[in-house]
Amino acid sequence: MRIGFDAKRFYQNASGLGNYSRKLIADLHQFHPSWELKLFVPKLIENTSESIVYPTSNSKLWRTWGMGKSISKEKIEVFHGLSNELPFDIPQKIRKVVTIHDVIFKQFPDYYPFFDRKIYHLKTSFALVKSDKVIATSEATASEIQKYYKVKEGKIEVVYQAVDSEYYNHKAHFLNDEKYFIYTSSFTKRKNHLTLIQAFELSKKQHNWNLKLAGLDGEMAGFIQNQINQLGLQDRVEIILNVQQDQMFELMKNASAFVYPSLLEGFGIPLAEAAAVGLPMAVSRNAIFTELAGDSALYFHPNDERELASQLVLLTNDDTRIQQLQKRSILLNKIDSKRIMDQMTVLYLG
Repeated sequence: MRIGFDAKRFYQNASGLGNYSRKLIADLHQFHPSWELKLFVPKLIENTSESIVYPTSNSKLWRTWGMGKSISKEKIEVFHGLSNELPFDIPQKIRKVVTIHDVIFKQFPDYYPFFDRKIYHLKTSFALVKSDKVIATSEATASEIQKYYKVKEGKIEVVYQAVDSEYYNHKAHFLNDEKYFIYTSSFTKRKNHLTLIQAFELSKKQHNWNLKLAGLDGEMAGFIQNQINQLGLQDRVEIILNVQQDQMFELMKNASAFVYPSLLEGFGIPLAEAAAVGLPMAVSRNAIFTELAGDSALYFHPNDERELASQLVLLTNDDTRIQQLQKRSILLNKIDSKRIMDQMTVLYLG
């Protein structure tokens, strides 16, 4: 089997779509070592062991219009668009798979500039029409895709996202003298850090835990730090920007609980990572998180800081942690790498 991938995000995204791409490719190498994987990338990559295909021209639009010729030249049998799009000149005769991670630009258009929304819509529409199979990373995302695009019945398959196997090797041990909640996320408005800060302020006198916010820098980082300063929480709330992977493993392993106040996600990989580490968690009450976590998490409305504050206090209870861990197997089974690879094998082979 000779499979091609649009691998821009594989190399250029430190989290999110990048993590999805890297984990999928790594698992394919592990479970299907005889398959030949070709990664199509728009610019030179140094120090890589992967089989790379570079642009045949200097056009900045190669991923959109031009990659198709390279796909034909490489005699690709299956092409997988890992991040919501397929090249417009993709050959008709090969099998085409695309992963649609979310349609948040439709659900929350105010989060995106007008021109970006138009481009996302155009690329998503094309990929949904031209693909043989569409992968949605949750039932909730599949439902939203159908809501906005009316995809042919049976074309969408829900395949959950596996997490880096190192998370399973960094199990939370709860032995640190410092107890802390952790939220791992980029610092953007949709991630809803400010509500978490307000909830922590409301709950701080009822526990002695701290709060660590770790993730990629973003437009909200400065506002969040200002909020922390205004509330006098500098000694108990810490922002850790642009965390490297090894540091993230340590932060998660040494944490006491995970909190996830995000307004909306296409999947919610931090939730899955926290489950792999074995952290008790409180997460936003939305369709995707309840689908993944079921009754193994505490829930709150993402805009209700008082309800979130109550759940933070409840998370500090040892009985809560024990009860959650006893129910975590269903969630872990959903993100099992072998199970996901079995699904991917069927999708690729058709």
